[in-house]
Amino acid sequence: ESIDLVRDFIKTDPQSNLNILKENESIIDNLQLDITQFLANLSTYKLSEIDARKIPKLLHTINDIERIGDHGESMYYVLERKKSMKIDFPEKSTKRLVQMIDTVQELLTKTSKYISNEETFSVKDAYSLENAINTMRNENQAFYFEEIAHTQGKLTGGMVYYDVVVNLEKIGDHLINVMCAYNGIRDLDSHAYN
Repeated sequence: ESIDLVRDFIKTDPQSNLNILKENESIIDNLQLDITQFLANLSTYKLSEIDARKIPKLLHTINDIERIGDHGESMYYVLERKKSMKIDFPEKSTKRLVQMIDTVQELLTKTSKYISNEETFSVKDAYSLENAINTMRNENQAFYFEEIAHTQGKLTGGMVYYDVVVNLEKIGDHLINVMCAYNGIRDLDSHAYN
């Protein structure tokens, strides 16, 4: 929901209720606390070795999901700044961001459906999308630095653009961590899955 809201805001600049991004983060924080407490309590019971090994993986996964929420909240503040400063991205910039948002959304949706057993999705496929996100980040950073050269110090819109790019890329990183933890992969070395 949050990623869709960011895409809609950037594409059409609706008078959307960006507070949903903050509300989602608050919900995620509360869930993280509840689930962490539940897992801590569960770990005090005599568990099978297999079940006992699942608890740290679940804790890492919950923390990564919470960090995704943090990046959603961060984008709330970035987009509020865009709105209050009446910053408009050029069409080319908007298209670049929407493409990146769509790829992050695809990774998020596929990861979620995979974990819910609704869809097959491999770590290799997840890394493929993450590599695409990283490539877009690099291209958007290069684009951003080109804009710095052309704006002669007027970076306000560029900083907002750059902050959105960085938050999107970080969401992709955390989704990869979730996929690896879910699949029991300890070494998050992407070279093994490229």
